[in-house]
Amino acid sequence: LDTCSNDVGTMDERIQPVEDMYQKLADFDVSTSDVEAARKASMRPRLESFKESLVEAEEILSKSKKVMKVQLENELQSFATSVKGLHEDFNKRAPFSSDDMSISTAMDLLEEFTQELGQKRKQEANFQPNLDLFKMDAAVYKELEKVSEQVDSLKTIWGYTADWDGQLDEIRRIQFRDLQVEDMDTMATGYQKKCVKLRGVMGNWNVWQNLKKGIDEFRTAMPLITNLRSDAMRPRHWQAIMEEIGREFDPQADDFTLGKVFELELHKHSDLIARLADEARKQYEIESSLEMIEGVWATMGIEMGEYKQTYVKIKSTEELFQTLEEHVLKLSDMKSSQFYLPFAEKVEKWERQLASVSEIVETILAVQRAWMYLENIFVGSDDIRPHLPTESAWFDDVNAGFPKMLRGIYERPNAVESCAGENCGEMLEDLNSFMEKLEKIQKALDDYLERKRMLFPRFYFLSNDDLLEILGQAKEPELVQKHIKKCFEGIKVLDLVKTDQEDRVLCEAVGMISPDGEKVPFSKPVVLDPPVEGWLVKVERRMKSTLTKLLNSCQQANCSPPKGLKKDKWVLKFPGQLLITAGQISWTMGCQNALAKIAEGSKNAMKVCRKRQTKTIARLTDMIRKPLNKVDRNKVVALITIEVHARD
Repeated sequence: LDTCSNDVGTMDERIQPVEDMYQKLADFDVSTSDVEAARKASMRPRLESFKESLVEAEEILSKSKKVMKVQLENELQSFATSVKGLHEDFNKRAPFSSDDMSISTAMDLLEEFTQELGQKRKQEANFQPNLDLFKMDAAVYKELEKVSEQVDSLKTIWGYTADWDGQLDEIRRIQFRDLQVEDMDTMATGYQKKCVKLRGVMGNWNVWQNLKKGIDEFRTAMPLITNLRSDAMRPRHWQAIMEEIGREFDPQADDFTLGKVFELELHKHSDLIARLADEARKQYEIESSLEMIEGVWATMGIEMGEYKQTYVKIKSTEELFQTLEEHVLKLSDMKSSQFYLPFAEKVEKWERQLASVSEIVETILAVQRAWMYLENIFVGSDDIRPHLPTESAWFDDVNAGFPKMLRGIYERPNAVESCAGENCGEMLEDLNSFMEKLEKIQKALDDYLERKRMLFPRFYFLSNDDLLEILGQAKEPELVQKHIKKCFEGIKVLDLVKTDQEDRVLCEAVGMISPDGEKVPFSKPVVLDPPVEGWLVKVERRMKSTLTKLLNSCQQANCSPPKGLKKDKWVLKFPGQLLITAGQISWTMGCQNALAKIAEGSKNAMKVCRKRQTKTIARLTDMIRKPLNKVDRNKVVALITIEVHARD
């Protein structure tokens, strides 16, 4: 009816264009059929008839609508009453409390209310067409909305309760030794967060309060569970718990579950258990450290290697001593702990073993150093043995026992097995005996070398090793040559020759050679007969006597040169140091004479002296321009340097 009433208003507008079109056709004498003309003529009358029918229908419908609206209002009132009744019934019977209601009962009851809500929603939806018919606003049923919201909230909290109880029942049945504490704590934390989010909606509901209380109690018990599940707990700690509660149980038994823990009311002794667990953890640290130390020393070896293809020796101990230092410090820290007593015997055992390893290895290294040094002397050469017969016998004893001991360690390189076994005391005694003998041998050797140095003091310039090498080569002067420059700074080697005398070949020193190659012949040859310190003393004396004679000759030749001996020949004839010395003597004498003449009144005496000095330098300068060998050129350069300084 409404649609028709709305369409009638547009009928005039739709008919008018049709009438105008037919009028145009008539104006142009266009004929139409009778049927078409009749239909065109009936449009207006039929529209008016339709309008009259609408008015009549509206009058009839108006009478019926009054009856229908009254009926709808009655139905709405009845529906509102039923919604209120549902709300009241819900408030009375809804499972807001879990004190005396099981989860299944609560869920059944919530399902019942859900179905009733569904029916009410369906009825409410059926009213909508009639409300639209009478242009009435739909009522808002707050009680229905509240019941719907609370049903959803109750389903949520009871769902959480069911899930929580299910998880808890499952955990209670798991063997305690298999509990995953971290997973349990994560689960409880998750439920606690969910529960807290619902506080604003259902904080006053008993079911929410009971769930939160259960979760909080479980989380409160988590430290207890964590302590009991600690890997550090040992039988002695469980025994202390049993003595405290006065009941026996087996923590490793299959029936020892979380439920059993609560049945034993262990939570009432949480303080004791926390203290025992803390003690267990501290003791576990000590236990773990001891296991680590045992593991390291089970494989810690002494690094050995071959020595001279005959012996073996300790090659490196850096890692061993570093580990020793670390572990001794760890053991010391363990002893300072109040939880040390259960491990006292083992800690003290390892302290003794590591102390034994440290002492024996250090002693072996000391003996090894001394033995290797003396072995080169007493085994590598027989020259020293006749001079130290007692000490040689002592060394033979050490050389028989110590390499054998090193060989035993080489075959069994584990440090603890080799140096902390049953025979470690005997081993240490042998090492101390070896060390005592080697120290006596070293002292005797030092005394022997000191006597040699007193006979020839220039031996003090040499190390013990070099001196021993010289003494060992007393019969081979050629082999001593490399040490001559250490005894005499300006001499590189001696000029040696071999001569046959009395059916034997003798070696003689006939001169000395400087590092730059300058040779100075001795005034007389020196026979190099052992002992070496004896002929070295003779060589030193011959050096001095030779240089004394040569200096006198050089000075005389410089002051009053022989006929035909010019300055350049004088320079080439004598050694460089003697030339410089003779030149300085002449310069000093010349200056002294000039000063004396000045005192007597000769004013030009010093000028004459300077002129003479300048003339000498000029001659030397002329020489430097001529071809000279390396030695002679060095002499001329040195002379020019000194004479120029003297002139100035």
